[in-house]
Amino acid sequence: MSTLLAVVLARRESGRLLAPRWSEGLAWTGLLGLAALTAVLRPDGGATFVAGLFLASACAVLVVHHVATAAGGPLVRLLSVRPLVVIGTVSYGVYLFHFPVFQAVQHAHPPRLLQHALELGLTALLTTFSYLVIERPALRLKSRLAVLGADRPAAAPRGGPAPA
Repeated sequence: MSTLLAVVLARRESGRLLAPRWSEGLAWTGLLGLAALTAVLRPDGGATFVAGLFLASACAVLVVHHVATAAGGPLVRLLSVRPLVVIGTVSYGVYLFHFPVFQAVQHAHPPRLLQHALELGLTALLTTFSYLVIERPALRLKSRLAVLGADRPAAAPRGGPAPA
């Protein structure tokens, strides 16, 4: 859903779907909806897959729309606090590592508090390692290659220059 939102926003002249007066209220509603769904849904419950994931996506779209289109406001400031920005920076690593880590830890059946501590700690450790050792160097290399590519003249079409 968020990808669809990005495409629609990019194609709209105004760059937004909702009027600013509606956007923030709906974004807060989406954030509260995400909190409620997190509290109510179980990872292995049927309701999660029947409607929960769709509802979570819809709630997230409301939040993302507002944050992507608003110039400021309380919700934008709240979601701009340093810890959340850091999580956003490394979020791909969290996405990649959380599931296998959670599965491995849950398979060992530790006490609940230890389970959560291990899941979060190991995910954070692997994500940090991945970001520092793989992702950040790859991004630096990408930047260097982009600069090198910008200095080169455009390639001539195949078959040589076009006839005059």
